[in-house]
Amino acid sequence: MFPLSHACLGLALAVALGSSGCASAPPSLASDPVPPTAEDFGTVTYHDDNSDGVVDFEMHDFGCCDRNWALVDSDFDGTFDLRVQWGESFTEEPIEQPVPSLVSIAPRGSGWLR
Repeated sequence: MFPLSHACLGLALAVALGSSGCASAPPSLASDPVPPTAEDFGTVTYHDDNSDGVVDFEMHDFGCCDRNWALVDSDFDGTFDLRVQWGESFTEEPIEQPVPSLVSIAPRGSGWLR
């Protein structure tokens, strides 16, 4: 009877290991959208540099300069046209995105030099 119990134990172990992969969730596809979290955006502030009541500058502050970035409406037409980022180097890339409305605008301008 002793060899039979080892065989049963071995079979039970093999079944348990073989079926453990079936119990996990299927892997996420690369195309599955991942909803952004607040950590992805940092602390966001909106600024009106020309005092027309429309957002001109959207700052995303992470508390350190290597991760901070901003959207800039450099020609004050209601559309962000630049995405800038501070880090080991300063980068600018052109974008086209409407400025947000119905957001709280900071009392001071951004200080962004144009």
